[in-house]
Amino acid sequence: MGEAVVDQVIDRSKVTGERVSRIVMDHLPGDIPDELAVELTPGSVSTLANANMSLQVESETAVLTLNQSVLERMRQQTMDLYFRIVPIRNEQKRQVIANQVMREPLVGQAAGAGSISIVGIPQTIETNYSNFRTKLLIPFNGIVPQSNQSAFLNVLRVFIEHSDGEKELTAGKIVYQSGQPYGIEIEVDKFSTFTLVQLDRVSSSESDNSSSNPTPATKPADEKSTTASVTDGNRIVIEHNGSNEGIANKNFDVEINGKTVEIIGITLEKGKIILVLGQSVRPGDHITVMYAGDSTGESDARKKLFHLTVTNKSEHRGYVYGYPDGTFKPERSIIRAEMAALLSRVYEGKSSETSSSYADLTEDYWAYKDIMDVGRTGLMKGMPDGPFQQERAITRAEMASIITVWAGLEKPASAQTADIRGHWGEAIIAQVMAAGLMDGYPDGTFQPDRELTRAEAVAILNRLLTRGPLYGITNPTWSDVLQKHWAFGHIEEASTNHFFERRAEGGERKMN
Repeated sequence: MGEAVVDQVIDRSKVTGERVSRIVMDHLPGDIPDELAVELTPGSVSTLANANMSLQVESETAVLTLNQSVLERMRQQTMDLYFRIVPIRNEQKRQVIANQVMREPLVGQAAGAGSISIVGIPQTIETNYSNFRTKLLIPFNGIVPQSNQSAFLNVLRVFIEHSDGEKELTAGKIVYQSGQPYGIEIEVDKFSTFTLVQLDRVSSSESDNSSSNPTPATKPADEKSTTASVTDGNRIVIEHNGSNEGIANKNFDVEINGKTVEIIGITLEKGKIILVLGQSVRPGDHITVMYAGDSTGESDARKKLFHLTVTNKSEHRGYVYGYPDGTFKPERSIIRAEMAALLSRVYEGKSSETSSSYADLTEDYWAYKDIMDVGRTGLMKGMPDGPFQQERAITRAEMASIITVWAGLEKPASAQTADIRGHWGEAIIAQVMAAGLMDGYPDGTFQPDRELTRAEAVAILNRLLTRGPLYGITNPTWSDVLQKHWAFGHIEEASTNHFFERRAEGGERKMN
C-alpha cells in the first residue's frame, strides 16, 4: 500500500474522526485464495505514524492491530511492513496439524484426562518484524454453538507454535459484537502458526479462573527465576515467578551498550515487571537491567534475580558480492551501475511513481532495473545532456550527493578541506563531512573528483544503514581483505549473513 492510498485514508479519518487505518484483505465469492498478503512501504508507515493513526489488517481468519506507538517506533527505524496470512483449509494438512497439537505435552497437561479437539481453521501468519506488540483477533466464523456458549468459550484456547520453536497455550480474551461472541483476541510480538483448541476438561493446574483452586504459596526468593525480553521496541519485560510486593520502582536501572538510559514508566503485573524506556532498543543492542534493592526481606535475592542481561538478537543480511576467484578487490573503483545495484538492494526510503529514461541505457543492460529503481528514489540522476553513464566510475563528490538525499541533509556546513572550495559539490560535501558520513584523507584533502573505491562505498553504506563494522571474524571471507585492511570490518559486515550484538565501544560483534 503506497503513500497515496494512505493519504486518502487519513483524509477520510478527518471527516469520520476514526483514527484507525483498515486494510481489508477480501476475496470474490467462491474464489477463496490459498493465502493473502499485504505490504506497506516505509513511507506509508511514516505517514500513518505522523497522523497518529493505528493500523488494522483484516481478513476472514485474522484481524491484526498495531497501535500508533508501535507504528512510531517502526517509523523511527524506517521499516516497511509485510503480512502474509495462510489459512490451512486443506483437510489433510489440517489433520496433520491437529495430530501434532494434540500430542503436545503443553496441551495434554491443560486438558488433563479430558479430550482435545481442534476447531476452526488453523493459520500461519508471517511478518517481517518481531518484538513489536500486536493484537491478533481470530474470528469464530460460526464455530460457537447456539446453546451452551459459555461452556464452549470457557474451554477454548489458542495454541501458538512460533517459528523459533517456542510454544504457547493461551486463554485469550473473548470479543463480542452485538452481544454475540465474535472472536478470541491475544497479544503477540512474533508470529507463526495459530490453532484454536477445545479442551473438554481444563485441568486444575491450567485453570486460572476457578475460585475453587487455592492460590499457590509464594516460593522463597532463592527458588524464584526470571527472564527478560524486549517488546514494542522500547519495553523490557521481566517475567518472574515471585511476588511484586514491596518492589521499589525507582531502584531499577537500565543500560544499553554500557550507557544508562531513562526509564519513563514501570508497570507491575502478576508475574511481570514492564520497564518502558525513553528510547527504542535497536536490533543487536545489549541491555543490562539492575535493581538496587528494597526494604523487604527479599531485597538481596531480588538484587540478584533482577540483575539481567539480554541481547535484542537480530540478523543482518549481506548485500555485496565478490569475484569468482574469491577476491573482493577493495581498491577497485566502483562504477555507477554497481552503485545503483547496491542502493537498490539496501535503500528502503520513499520513491516516486515516475521514472526517467536515459539515452545510453537499454532494457537488456544487466543493471537496468536497479538504475530505474534508484532514479525513482532520487538517489541517482542522469547527466544534464541525457545519458546515465552507467559504466563510468562514480566520484567521491557524486557519492556525497547520494548521501545528502538519503540522509535528508539540509543544514549548511562549512568546508573542512581546502580542495572542495569552488567545486560544484562544495556545499553537499561539507554537509556529509559535518554529519560524519564521509571522511577526508590523512593529508587534509577530500579529493572530490577521485574515483570511489569498493571499500569506501561499503563503509559509507554501512554508516547510512547504521551497520558494522563487524568484529569477531576468525576466517576472512575474501582472500584479499584480511584483518589488517582498514575496511576489513565493514566489508565483512556487508558480505555475510550474520546474527550480531552491538558493542559498547562501537561496531557489532558476530554471534554464533
